Amino acid sequence: MGRKIRDDSRYSQECIVDAFIYLLGEKKFQNITVTEICKKAGVARITFYKYYKTTNDVLKAAVDFKFALFKEDLNKAKLTHNTRHAIEISITAICTLHKPLKSLARSKMSGILLQYFTEALLTIMPDLNVADEYQCSRYLFLSGGVFNILTNWVAKGMRENPKQLADQIYVVAKPYWK
Repeated sequence: MGRKIRDDSRYSQECIVDAFIYLLGEKKFQNITVTEICKKAGVARITFYKYYKTTNDVLKAAVDFKFALFKEDLNKAKLTHNTRHAIEISITAICTLHKPLKSLARSKMSGILLQYFTEALLTIMPDLNVADEYQCSRYLFLSGGVFNILTNWVAKGMRENPKQLADQIYVVAKPYWK
């Protein structure tokens, strides 16, 4: 019986997060209500409040979930030892979330993703010594720069394909990888 309850719990949470991501693709974050999320997810408000206090909590859960998948893809790319390929995988992952990312940008909230992106980027830079102040500063500079390129690309309608953008980022960022 305990397993079924856990499965139902996980399913309810996934429905809420999926509904939130869908709505985020349609409107600004600030305009999304708990009622809309519940209606889209097919759950009662009491179910929503069982797992989340606010829409901010759902946003964090959605980002946590998507970035966990993103890091899995990066770990797979790391096995090839091909940084340019890892960048392309990152961009392809971003493509699947372009509507919600665009909404966050319109809501002036894309910066909340920077911490996640910075952490994920460590996956493809395993030799980085973050205890070294110089290396850490260089890494943070690189992370912020690449993040800004990606958010600008999403905001401008993603005109370049992932391979083209990966090539551009790789050329710009290559001096900072070492």
